[in-house]
Amino acid sequence: MVEKTKKRFRSQGHCIFCGGTGLSKEHIWSDWLKDLIPGNSEHGEYWGSMHRKSGMKDVEWTEPSSSSARQGSVLQRKVRIVCERRCNNGWMSRVVGRAKRHVERMILGQAFQIDRKEQTDLAAWIGITTIIQEFANRQGARRIPHEDRTVLMNTEAPPLSWSIWVARYTGKWWAPMGHYHIPISYSKPRTGDEPSTLSGELQLTTFTLGELLVHVFTSTQAEIIEAYRSYIGRASNSEKLQQLWPIIEDTLHWPPSSLFRDHEVDSLAFDWVERKWGARGLPGRPQERDVLRLASWLASAIQGGRDN
Repeated sequence: MVEKTKKRFRSQGHCIFCGGTGLSKEHIWSDWLKDLIPGNSEHGEYWGSMHRKSGMKDVEWTEPSSSSARQGSVLQRKVRIVCERRCNNGWMSRVVGRAKRHVERMILGQAFQIDRKEQTDLAAWIGITTIIQEFANRQGARRIPHEDRTVLMNTEAPPLSWSIWVARYTGKWWAPMGHYHIPISYSKPRTGDEPSTLSGELQLTTFTLGELLVHVFTSTQAEIIEAYRSYIGRASNSEKLQQLWPIIEDTLHWPPSSLFRDHEVDSLAFDWVERKWGARGLPGRPQERDVLRLASWLASAIQGGRDN
């Protein structure tokens, strides 16, 4: 008797942008970056999850902060979350093709001018990179809504609610590349005559590639967006940041004359979350790093009883 072998079929995943099937493996970081960023035999990851109840000052760790070393270069890692035809080889390929030359120059610190069209192309590439990073770790929380991914796909530009800054970096802690992602979900119960509960989601992404520093902030609430943009404008190192998106200058001149040092990148990545949200002891701070190639913090925080 011939025994029939049952084949196991994995459910077909859907593209995070268009919802289609036929997924292809996509590099977490653009494949061509390996020609610019030195490879290494391992990279480090840092993660944790915390929660703060309404009215409480301190957070509690729901998943203690920890770290691990992973074999190989982070540039080799891939995820299967994007369809091959419409997205990966379609609009995403067009965005990368337009932005690649400018990203390369920024990574190498080469001097050039960036007009409004080129700023849009760069912002779109950063948008794709930021979204792919949200899905890089299966345990990670996703705080960028699907509507934002749809806008990026349809217009080949991030939503105007996004905030993107770039700067020139030099240092050791974040070299030759580093990445930190902080996703937050929050809710503030209604008090007194307030019409409704304040709730929403936000995320901060900070990464370096060679001499390029990128900082991205997104939120589902307009008042949080305005508060964060105001915070960045008052920061002590704000003059070193160039706002890439939304576009405010017809021309950006690269590279900036002032450099971001390691402690300033740390301040940009961590301080607002630690001061305003009480998220002390974030994994991956300088004193915890042995090899920083990828630092990905996965967090879920509930905001209560304090201003942002």
